[in-house]
Amino acid sequence: MGGIPIERNKKTATTDQVAERFRQSDFFHIAITPEGTRSLVKEWKMGFYHIAVKANVPIQLAYMDYKSKEMGITEIFVPTGDGKADLKYIRAFYKDVQARFPEKFYVEA
Repeated sequence: MGGIPIERNKKTATTDQVAERFRQSDFFHIAITPEGTRSLVKEWKMGFYHIAVKANVPIQLAYMDYKSKEMGITEIFVPTGDGKADLKYIRAFYKDVQARFPEKFYVEA
C-alpha cells in the first residue's frame, strides 16, 4: 500500500508536505482518520481537511459500521473553505455509523 515519508527536519508542516505530494502525483489517495487518536476526543484533528484544501482535492467519505457489519466508500465531499461548517457536515455523515468501540467515537457537531 505504500507510505509517505515525512521530513520532520523541514520547517514545512506535514499538511504542506502531503498536499505537495498530491500536486506532484497523477494518481494518489491517502486514508486519514480525523480523530487522530485511539482515545475519546470531542474535537477532531483538521489535518485531513487542510490537506484537501491546500491540494485542491475532494474528501471521499468512507465508513466501517460494526453494528450492520457493513463498510463503504461513498460520498465525495468538496471542501468549501469554511472549515467549521464543512466539519459539521462531515461529522453528521457519521452520526448513524457505529464504531467498533462506540465509547471512543464522538460525532456530535
